[in-house]
Amino acid sequence: MTKNLPVVRGLLMILTCAALFVAAGCDRSPSANLPAGNGSSSPSVAVIDLDRLAKAIGRDVLIQQELKTRLEALVAQSRQQMEELNQNANQQIKQLADQFGPNPTPAQRQQVLQIRDQANQEGQRINAEFVEQRAQIRAQIIARFREDIQPAVQQTAAAHGFTMVLARGEQVLIFDTSIDITDAVAAKLR
Repeated sequence: MTKNLPVVRGLLMILTCAALFVAAGCDRSPSANLPAGNGSSSPSVAVIDLDRLAKAIGRDVLIQQELKTRLEALVAQSRQQMEELNQNANQQIKQLADQFGPNPTPAQRQQVLQIRDQANQEGQRINAEFVEQRAQIRAQIIARFREDIQPAVQQTAAAHGFTMVLARGEQVLIFDTSIDITDAVAAKLR
């Protein structure tokens, strides 16, 4: 078991990162495509803060709960895979050790090292798969939230003469708060 500590440590690091994602917000994915609200040839841009909107309509807790539940299931699945991997590798190594006796040849020792290397590679694959699935889960939850609010965003934007709505986040550094439609969308969704 101690020989597979790098794999276990890697999984624990990933699980720690997963916990950080539970606390993360919704404003880091691309903004929704909205049709022109007033037919103007030059776009009029509004901004919406998805994190603030989710909190204002009470969806933030539901989003975080769903994310937490789905990530816990993913963590359990990954742990199970890692445990099975470690058990199989240890069993193979024990069988070889029993077969080789107390004084294995260099070639026999190499066989044992190959099993450990294969287990480590498989552990890295499991970790990579975990990271990918965690990102997919988060993206799915955020996409569903965006789909749910899109009609209200479109209606609010059109009512205020906006033809484009950007999600506040890393891409939107500075904006005039008069173009923030977050509160108006929240009022429509309540």
